[in-house]
Amino acid sequence: MMLLVAGDSILKGIQIDGQSGQYIVRNTIDYEKASAMKTKNISSFGCTVSKGLRNISYALVRTQEKAIVLMDFGGNDCDYEWRKVSEYPDLCHIPRTPMPEFQRMYGKVIEKVREYDCIPVVTTLPPIDSERYFNWISILDGVCKDALMQWMGTPDFLGEWQSYYSEAASYIANRYNADLIDLREHFRKSGQDNLFCQDGIHPNDNGQRLIEQCLSDYFKHLTTQS
Repeated sequence: MMLLVAGDSILKGIQIDGQSGQYIVRNTIDYEKASAMKTKNISSFGCTVSKGLRNISYALVRTQEKAIVLMDFGGNDCDYEWRKVSEYPDLCHIPRTPMPEFQRMYGKVIEKVREYDCIPVVTTLPPIDSERYFNWISILDGVCKDALMQWMGTPDFLGEWQSYYSEAASYIANRYNADLIDLREHFRKSGQDNLFCQDGIHPNDNGQRLIEQCLSDYFKHLTTQS
């Protein structure tokens, strides 16, 4: 059995380079050490649940091997086209994947994994620093900070909205009887302050070490239950 890591930039290990301020792949999560299995990571920057379904389907067809499929979706699905929001702050805007579609597609992902006799494992989303993320998107080209504030009311909206999708991931795992790794709760209980890059959403080395510990705990428990 192998571990197929199939999620977004969190599991891909995207961080922000301290000098250039650009996104880079800096993945310090040792999946093979945490799981004691050979690992293939097909996670991708900006991946939504719909793209995840395509990526996982393609990978399972090619792999032809039983796998545990580790997934984290929702962080990009709940995001908005911030330039459009900034340009038209008086209008109603919808996220990249509206909640009903997110739940439907995540269910299809779990079902697809099981079609290949593989094991789906869902993670909740690490919490975000709303203030830092608001400041980060406010400096994007074509974005007006005041217009964003007019639309969302308060930066806290960002964390609350992302939490809504994290809760949905937990609900979907329960509904489809899939295992759940509650990264969000582990981050909250860690007592650590410095866990994220300057954008407030991508875990830094400290945050990635915490993710690795969460995964290690899960796989140790899985082994004892076998």
